[in-house]
Amino acid sequence: MAAGQDKKTISNNAIDDKLTLSAALLAPINSLFEVQIQAGRALLNFILQIGFKDKYSKRDLEIEEARLMEFKEKGLNVHGQKLEAGEEQIEFDEKLEDLKYREEILKTKERYYFLKNKPKLSSDEKEEYDKLVKNQADTGFLDEMYSMDFKYFDGNNVEHKISVPALALVPVQPLAIKSASFDFFMSVDSKYENYEQMQPGRSGDSIRPWMFIGPKRIKGTIGSEDSKKTSAGISIKVEVESTPIPQGLSNLLISLTQSTKIKNDL
Repeated sequence: MAAGQDKKTISNNAIDDKLTLSAALLAPINSLFEVQIQAGRALLNFILQIGFKDKYSKRDLEIEEARLMEFKEKGLNVHGQKLEAGEEQIEFDEKLEDLKYREEILKTKERYYFLKNKPKLSSDEKEEYDKLVKNQADTGFLDEMYSMDFKYFDGNNVEHKISVPALALVPVQPLAIKSASFDFFMSVDSKYENYEQMQPGRSGDSIRPWMFIGPKRIKGTIGSEDSKKTSAGISIKVEVESTPIPQGLSNLLISLTQSTKIKNDL
């Protein structure tokens, strides 16, 4: 052993670290809250991806066009990756056409809202605004939601079109952890009475006996049933099931279902 080296064995094993009972209890609970946060984000992402169109500005389109042109000049594909052997630069024209289309839609929207909010319109502007209103009724260029159109003919051979919001056609049900049980053994090595509390800038008699405990993250490997006899760890049982839909989401889905449109194409 080298001179001056501490005889105390240094271990990087998390099992060897001493934890307070509060920290040990908070670690799995904190993990459950993190799971709930990720589940909520996944549900929100699902709703936005399925139900609503992307929002973009003129600046966004300019940046996207500059990025595509740079890729094209460098001999890359539309994703900025090197071309494989025998691969050609394709999809650039299609992507640029889509950018031009979205730019035109953006200009049309801006013009529509400009005329709509203008206090007084000239006869030409009134005619232009009426055309934009009819265009919106035919194409839905102002719609921010995805819709599915279904056409059918009635008994009189008249064609009808039903427009249903996409989000009203798919099941939307949030998931949550129904229950969780933790079973572990913790040996008490020491006890102490002095501890530091995190206080919101108070001093003297105004200090409140509230504390915030920083939970520790637990890392390890999944073991077999036999390993429980020889290894320290935490047994976790988690049940996941659907939970009642939040009232705000329920109101949104009801509104989308009621917004179904039926048109006659004469």
